[in-house]
Amino acid sequence: MTDLYSGVLEFYARQMPLMEEGRIEEYADTFTEDGVFEHALGWRLEGREQLIEGTRSGLARYAGKALRHWHDRFTVDRRPDGALDVTYLAMVSLVDEQGRVTFEPSCTVRDVLVWSQEGAGGGRWRTRSRFLRHDTSDMSRVWEGRLTGRT
Repeated sequence: MTDLYSGVLEFYARQMPLMEEGRIEEYADTFTEDGVFEHALGWRLEGREQLIEGTRSGLARYAGKALRHWHDRFTVDRRPDGALDVTYLAMVSLVDEQGRVTFEPSCTVRDVLVWSQEGAGGGRWRTRSRFLRHDTSDMSRVWEGRLTGRT
């Protein structure tokens, strides 16, 4: 199980910088062709094309800021079919041009990872589904990942 857990941590260590660096197509390739990214607020991206478009438009609001994802408290459980249920906590930090740091609301993320032989280079983990929920006691205050009333 230790090798599996380490492999999952390495997957995320490689996946999230792709998005942060604006390498959207490569980030989308870490999902299965029919992968789903869903938010508790009701939006859903299905398939790589929607993931590319949705990620690109979502990242536009961070223009001029360094974006980093911070993950912790991973649990990894193997399903009978070999897929993995992965749950973790996430935070996003933003650093503006003056070096000021702000944070998005923390999140709970639930992923299903599958071993995929798709593409060149042999097998690797890919995200089949991702469900994200911001951690706040009042979900009506969350808008596009930001708490309303906050500067």
